[in-house]
Amino acid sequence: MPLTTPPHVFSDGVAPEIARAVLKDEVFALFYGSEMHGDASPDNNDDDDNVSSASDSTVHLPAPRLDVQQSLYRRTSSIASPGFESGTFGRIAFSLKKQVDQKHGVPMSLLVKKSEHDVMKVLHAASDEVMAGLVEAGMRKVTLRIAWPAYVDCFERDIDIVCASGSSQSARTISRAALARHIADAFFRFIRSGDPREAMFRFGPGALSFADLWLVSLWHAGGNVFEAEIESSGRIAQGDDGTR
Repeated sequence: MPLTTPPHVFSDGVAPEIARAVLKDEVFALFYGSEMHGDASPDNNDDDDNVSSASDSTVHLPAPRLDVQQSLYRRTSSIASPGFESGTFGRIAFSLKKQVDQKHGVPMSLLVKKSEHDVMKVLHAASDEVMAGLVEAGMRKVTLRIAWPAYVDCFERDIDIVCASGSSQSARTISRAALARHIADAFFRFIRSGDPREAMFRFGPGALSFADLWLVSLWHAGGNVFEAEIESSGRIAQGDDGTR
């Protein structure tokens, strides 16, 4: 698991545009071919209708992406909770086996629409037990906190990082693929429960949608709390006065 410096947090809370490949339909076309199985999404949509396989391992797409800053918590790189030894815990990165314009991240829609079996096929290092160090230190679950711009209330979701495996019920640590799907499911439910107070970064008609979100990484925010690094390929909504 790579240990890297957290992304820069901008003082105005708004990240600049970065050139990232994004058009979701073309990304899905990389994977939603004969090797993929049925949808596993809570809500079916038509993203799979125009799907074809691609032979190239790299696709060049022109659309920009925005790094969405969740600044409620200051990202840290150490676990220092009562009962746990202090240690270094960096970011858990999520990326596709077939790169998209040499950029990292995984479409959230892919994570909720497809089964874990299918996600394992397209996610880099999908079977890695990415939280084994925390489990060894005695932690059994973590809290994913979503502090999304434009929404007053935070959304929290507990994620079990230890699960039973096989008939022997032997304990194993959550895999990268399973963790990614838990994160995506939490965002899927957050979008449907949130009540936006500001125009920018809101979800809804003429603004962002779940299909615009890409999961890039997971960061430790303190204690057992983690936040996801998210990039958006969608339209940023404007206020009534035309401002964002």
